[in-house]
Amino acid sequence: MSLVKLPYYPQLEATLTETRFGVPEVSNAEIYENSIPNKIILKCDCLDCLRKYFDDSVYIYRDVLYDMISGNTSDLDCQRVLATLYKRHKSVTAFVNELYTFGDNGVPLVNRCLAPLRDKVNAYRKSLHDNLKSSGGKYLVESKYIMYYAFSSNGSVPEIEGASIIC
Repeated sequence: MSLVKLPYYPQLEATLTETRFGVPEVSNAEIYENSIPNKIILKCDCLDCLRKYFDDSVYIYRDVLYDMISGNTSDLDCQRVLATLYKRHKSVTAFVNELYTFGDNGVPLVNRCLAPLRDKVNAYRKSLHDNLKSSGGKYLVESKYIMYYAFSSNGSVPEIEGASIIC
């Protein structure tokens, strides 16, 4: 655990911890849910890239998916959740079936499922970060796969599917 500074909020203390898979969790990151004078805040949920597998249910199961992918839950709990999602969602069923059929049999199925999801989220994070930086965004903080960027209120903000604008 270490202390981090939050841009535009120098008086606010925030601590940074990482999950077992290195996902940053910053206390007080939700402060950016409030507007900042002369700034537009763009809130991007990196788990949005998983809609291919979970449809819009990615928003319903966001906390559970986050805990599984970030390593905040045990493999046994992940296995139970995956089994439930497998039964409820055709896209999850197809994804798991493909990994079961063509994946490495020496790796437990839960790991075969979560590792590619984690890789997709991390690739999306990097792509999103590069895109927003090149668009003039100022990185504020990332916590629990949610990234916050600030843009000048008289500038343009890139359109990112699944992102929220906070004025």
